[in-house]
Amino acid sequence: IYLPKDNKYNVTVTIRDESNGKRLEKLIAVNKDGANNRENFLLFKHGSSAPLFTDRIKSNTSYDLDFGILDTKVINVNYYNRSFPLPPPPFAYYEPKPFNYEPDEQFVLTSDSIEFNFTSKNEGFYHFRVDTAVKEGFTLFVSSEEFPRVQNVQNMVDPFRYLVSGKEYKKLLEAHALKVEMENFWVDWAGDRNRARNNIETYYNRVETANRFFSSHLEGWKSDRGLIYLIYGEPDKIYKTAQLETWIYGEERNPLSITFRFIKVDNPFTENDYRLSREDYYKPSWYRSIEAWRNGRIY
Repeated sequence: IYLPKDNKYNVTVTIRDESNGKRLEKLIAVNKDGANNRENFLLFKHGSSAPLFTDRIKSNTSYDLDFGILDTKVINVNYYNRSFPLPPPPFAYYEPKPFNYEPDEQFVLTSDSIEFNFTSKNEGFYHFRVDTAVKEGFTLFVSSEEFPRVQNVQNMVDPFRYLVSGKEYKKLLEAHALKVEMENFWVDWAGDRNRARNNIETYYNRVETANRFFSSHLEGWKSDRGLIYLIYGEPDKIYKTAQLETWIYGEERNPLSITFRFIKVDNPFTENDYRLSREDYYKPSWYRSIEAWRNGRIY
């Protein structure tokens, strides 16, 4: 699709199955306004000719970054190694702290061609810019080898925090056998091991799905959308615009249904950052859903 430069676009891609008439629409934001646009960068694992269509990279790995504008010899890189708190429940109002744009490290990539090489660190994220006068650029986030899958105890313990109190979580972290202690929680809630196993599988499948679809500068399960998805599951209906996602649980316009609205955040590192519009009336539903999980029922 040819899109002239120096503009921003919202492209609606419609896919229709000719055999049954079903259709799927996907809204894609495209920014062709300036040299720092993400669309000007293409990532490869070093030595490979197949591009990586992802913003998640592995640690201690060599990558090639192709820049689509000729006559650029230098790319400026800011490296950040930051931790972010978990989101509070959907009824709890809070104001996230402003991001400190002072990088933990700065360096430049140089090349006589369009190909720039770099090697990733253990954690954190990289922000690549040609023009340092603007914040936007191309960002790559270092993920664990197993991401987005849940394949070790720590991957399981962290998202478990949504279901337990602070006191219970502290007790869990102090346990000598962390995995056994966490399994005991699930079995106590479910009443038997088979039911607990089913609940564990469902919950951590949701963690993986959240990681696949909602990751930004945060792993997907740590985001507002991840928070709601882990506890409530897949919505019955989703509406999307360029700046808003609306999730509906239950029948649309039914007074017993619940609706969550996620507003897109202007984030120079990612186009996938959405913040929940928090409301007091979510409190009964939230506690009811948490109680369902703790009573051994998948919500």
